[in-house]
Amino acid sequence: MPKLEEPVSLVVGATGIAGSGMIQFLSTKPGITLAMSRSVKPYTDQSTISISADLTDISSVQKALSDYRVEYVYYTAHKTDGTTNLTKPVNVAKIRRQVKMLQTTLPVLQWIPGFTHFLYRFIAKESGALDTKGTNLLMLKNLCEVLQKHPVKHLCFVTGAKYYGMHLGKGMYPQYTLPFHPDQTQRAPGPNWYYACEDYLKTKEKQFAWSVFRPSFIIGANQFSVYNFGTALIVYAVICKLNGQPFQFWGDDAALDVLWEISPNDHMAKQMYWAAHTPQAQCQAFNSTLGIPFTWRKLWAELAQTFSLEPVFSNDGLSMTKFASQNQAFWGKVCDKHKLKKTSLSDLLVPEFIDKSMAINWDVAFDHTKSKSLGFTFEGTNAAAFVMVMKQLIAQQMIPDVLLT
Repeated sequence: MPKLEEPVSLVVGATGIAGSGMIQFLSTKPGITLAMSRSVKPYTDQSTISISADLTDISSVQKALSDYRVEYVYYTAHKTDGTTNLTKPVNVAKIRRQVKMLQTTLPVLQWIPGFTHFLYRFIAKESGALDTKGTNLLMLKNLCEVLQKHPVKHLCFVTGAKYYGMHLGKGMYPQYTLPFHPDQTQRAPGPNWYYACEDYLKTKEKQFAWSVFRPSFIIGANQFSVYNFGTALIVYAVICKLNGQPFQFWGDDAALDVLWEISPNDHMAKQMYWAAHTPQAQCQAFNSTLGIPFTWRKLWAELAQTFSLEPVFSNDGLSMTKFASQNQAFWGKVCDKHKLKKTSLSDLLVPEFIDKSMAINWDVAFDHTKSKSLGFTFEGTNAAAFVMVMKQLIAQQMIPDVLLT
C-alpha cells in the first residue's frame, strides 16, 4: 500500500494507447500510479501498480480501489458496439461512391421518415460511436460512485473528434466546419456515447474538477492496442525495408492532399497532466492533437527519407488487408531472425482499419487557441512523433532496428 503522503493517480484503460502513454508519463512524476485494466499487467517501474477491474461491475471497482486513496484520475477506456463486418475486404472506391451518392440524394432522402436516423446510426456503428446499451456511461458512473469515498481532485476523460463529425465530413454533415473548436463547434448528428458521458461529468463538479480531451487518431508504441496508425506505419515500413520494396502510400490520390492531424500519446499525457494541475483549465473541454495539420503526401515523403525508403504514390493506393495477408508468414520469420517478441501481424495492426481510414477525403483541423491561451505548450512535429514510436518499438523488442540504417 502506498504511503499516505504520496499522491495516487489512477489510469483507467491502462493497456490502451492513451492509457499506456499516461502511465509512461506519470512514471517520471512523484507518486503512485494505479494502472487499471481488465487483466493484470506487470510493470518494471516500482511506482506503477497494476490492478484489474470490470468497470461494468461496481463491486469489482470497489474491490480494486479499496486499498488506495485516489487523487487524480485519467480515464481513457471505452467500449463500443463495433463495426458490422471488420473482416470483409475494404473497397475505398465503393465507399466513396456511396458517400457521393448519399451526398447528392440526402436533401431528398431526409424527408423519408426514419431515414436520417437509420443513416447516422449505421455510420455511428461503423465508426465506433454507437453504444446501444449505454455501457460507457455505466462504466463512468460506477467509477464515480466508488470515487465518492476518495479525495479526488481532478478527472481527465478522453472522448474524440467524432464529437465534431470528423467521421462524417461535409458529405454526410452539411454543417461540418473547420477548425473544430472545443466550445463553439456544435455536436454532430447521430448517436454518440461521448455526449452522455460528457454531460454526466458536468454534473459532478461538486465532487471533483474534470477536463475532457478530444483527440484525432492516437498513435503510440503499444502492442495491446491494434487500432494504431503509429505501430501500423512503422511495422509496414520495416517490412518494406526488409523486402527491398518501395514505401507505397496506403491511400489513393484523393487521400494524399487532404489535411489530417494526429494525437501522439505522450503529447496527450502531457496535456492531461497539465490540465489536472492547472486551476484555470478545470471543468473544460480541450482538443488534444499535436496541432500541426499535415498532408500525407508531404509527411510520407519525409518519413521515407528518414527511413531511407523510396516513397511511392499511386492513383488506387494499396490494400493493407492484402498486404498483411501476404506478409503474415514473413513477419514470423522476421521475429525469429531478429530475436523479437513473438507476434503476428494481427497482434500489431488491423489492416481493415487502415483501409477504411484511407476513405477520408475531407480536411480535418483542430483549434488550440484555448489550450495555448491557458499556458499549455505544444512541442514536436508529426514526423518526430512517428520516429519516436519506431524507437519505442525497437526498445520493446517489437521490431528490428533496420529503419535506423
